[in-house]
Amino acid sequence: MLPLSIYLSEEFSVLDLRTLYRAVEHYLFMPDAELEEALEGVLMYPMDSNDQTDLETLEQIELYEPIDPTEANRNFNYYLSKSQQADTEPLIVYPQHLHPRFDTLIYPRIEKDLLKRLMPLIPEGGPRKVFLGPIDEDRLTVELKLLAKLLNSGGYSNKVGICISSCSKRAIPTLGWLEKLAVSEECEIPICLMRAQSLEPQIRSALVDALPDYPMLRSAALIEAQYRFAFEFLASSNATHLKPLLIDPPSDLKARAQELGWPCYTADY
Repeated sequence: MLPLSIYLSEEFSVLDLRTLYRAVEHYLFMPDAELEEALEGVLMYPMDSNDQTDLETLEQIELYEPIDPTEANRNFNYYLSKSQQADTEPLIVYPQHLHPRFDTLIYPRIEKDLLKRLMPLIPEGGPRKVFLGPIDEDRLTVELKLLAKLLNSGGYSNKVGICISSCSKRAIPTLGWLEKLAVSEECEIPICLMRAQSLEPQIRSALVDALPDYPMLRSAALIEAQYRFAFEFLASSNATHLKPLLIDPPSDLKARAQELGWPCYTADY
């Protein structure tokens, strides 16, 4: 398992996509105690205020996973109407809303259908960006494959990205893999860095509350520490192909983000 410190070191430059993908898989069941030890330096950082009164609110998507093709079509039409609006606000699209059988085991069979529904939602011009929404840990690798396919198809550099939740134990390894993916595809990938409460409500209640061993952080201190570590990685020379957007950053990170030209929003989840 790669230590978290490597993502902020010069050694990161020699890592390849395959190695970093294995790290994404290995961190799935990393014990909280080990992650806490890895984030010890960040955990000692004094907690800052979280005043978001001057930030624009990112609209919440009120949709649920479809039980049949009719509901999936309804969800697609909703996203399509949102994507066609003359708006600069980022659009978060949950791929699991677009297919009634969004499952890891059958992903190879539904990949083409998902791509056909995602591609029309990505604007051809203008500043608006589309982000694949945060998903449960069981299906994260499917979402990463979808993003890679979209980027590989061409024409989506800096237009389609992905949301990363700081409560996921795999947040940092995933960011590392995304940087190497962007390098290999010679593109830029927008990253929406979210806090824990930004997870889709039904996913959080169904998985986090019902499954006490589910690989997701529950400690507010660990979530805060990982958010800060992710920020430092995104601000480092190891993540030059990732273009961050922050949701609900603490006041000190918000100030730094604004200096770096990173958009910041708050989310009412």
